[in-house]
Formats: sequence, structure tokens, C-alpha cells
Amino acid sequence: MVPLSSPLTLRQLDTVGYKETPPMPARSFSGWSLLYLISGEVLVNARDTAFLVHAHSALLVPPGIPFRVEWYRNSIGYNGGFEETVLKDRGYRVLQDGRPVQVTFRVEDEGFMDELLLKLFRDQSRHGTASACLDAFLQEVDLLLPAGNRNSLSNTFLDRVFDRSRPIGTVSSHAAALQVSPNYLNRCVKAHTGRSAREWIDISRLGLAQQLLRRKDLAIIDVAVQVGLEDQSYFARFFKHQTGMTPSEYRAKLS
Repeated sequence: MVPLSSPLTLRQLDTVGYKETPPMPARSFSGWSLLYLISGEVLVNARDTAFLVHAHSALLVPPGIPFRVEWYRNSIGYNGGFEETVLKDRGYRVLQDGRPVQVTFRVEDEGFMDELLLKLFRDQSRHGTASACLDAFLQEVDLLLPAGNRNSLSNTFLDRVFDRSRPIGTVSSHAAALQVSPNYLNRCVKAHTGRSAREWIDISRLGLAQQLLRRKDLAIIDVAVQVGLEDQSYFARFFKHQTGMTPSEYRAKLS
């Protein structure tokens, strides 16, 4: 773990054998400290809690939290840190906790995470690419946090989508209101419910359309507008894809 020399600093870690660090007081930094291991082990002490970081796990230490590395053992990976200013999205749950967080990535994601951190290391001076890589990394970390952290976001999203007092909206509009990225919202909702945010929006839109089509006083174009699809031909295609019938056929069937 190293001090920040820029808003994003990531260095390769490659130690052979067992190496203890010289005795020194714990230090804190102005940004988030990050450690990711491809192989080996590192023991970190933060706030009197020992974190044994191992292969395909990561440790994130918030700004201002003193910590020190106790020892390395055959450690290959990356360490460094970042300021939140480099992120496109600051709504990640891991950034809100205020405590050091350690996660271990799933076996099926290990190769992806290794490549992601390698790309982040190589492109750290390219702001746009580095920011996108760091966002992707934090999305993966958030998905490994206790389910309650994700469920809260997912439940809030579902409440919004089925609230008939507001427009159904888009994934992007809901994500903006919830202060997360659209991709992150989709992944969290799918992890919690088995359906993506877009699928739930379509379900809500279809339910409202079926309800409104029962009202014979409403023209189909007015139904389309009220469900957020002002193009009547697009609305017809959407409705037929979902039900196998056009809006007109559905209305006729109700007669």
C-alpha cells in the first residue's frame, strides 16, 4: 500500500518468499488504499483488525483510517489507491461504509479480475479508461457485499418503478435518481431478483398499458404516451412482443 502521487496510483507488487516490513507506526492517506492479489498473501492491520489478503481477494481502506502492512509472502498483484474524484459514479456501497472492506472474488470471475486490474495498472494515466476500469472493479466489489446492501437498492428501485404517481422512467433516469450507474443498477437488481432493471421497467410498463387499454375513452396513442412510449408504432411492437397481440387486438379481446 503506497501514498498517492496522483488521483490514481497503482503499482505492481512482486515479492519472493516471506518479507516482514520494518517496524513503523500505522499511516493513513487522503484517498482510498487498494490492495489486490493474484497470488500469495499479505497481512494488513487496520484499526486493530488483521486482514489476511490472499489470492484473488482485495482490501479497500477508506481515507483517514490508519493501517500498516505486517508482512508479504510470495505476493503478486497490485497496490496503491485512488481519490473519489477519478470515479464516474460515487454511489458504490463500499464507499459509504467507512470501514476497511475485504472481499474474495468468485472462482469464475478470477480471470476477469486479473485482466481488469492489469488494464487499470497499464492505463492508469489515461483518465477515461482508468475511470471505467475502476468503476468496473468497484461494481464487482459491491456485488460481493452482504445481500442486504444490494437488496436495499433493489427494493427502492422496484418501489419507484411500480409507483403510479411518477413516470415509469428509464434505467438511466432511475440510476441517476439513486446516484448509481445504470450498469450497476442493472447488475444489483438482477443479482437480487433474477431480472434486470430493464426487464422490471418493461413489466411495469406492460401492466400499466393493459390497465389503460381497458379504458375505451383513451386512444391508443394516449395510452402509449402515458406509459412513456410516445411513438405509437414502437408501442405496438413492444406490446405485441410482450403479449403476442397488438394493443388494438388486446382491446378488442376485452369487449
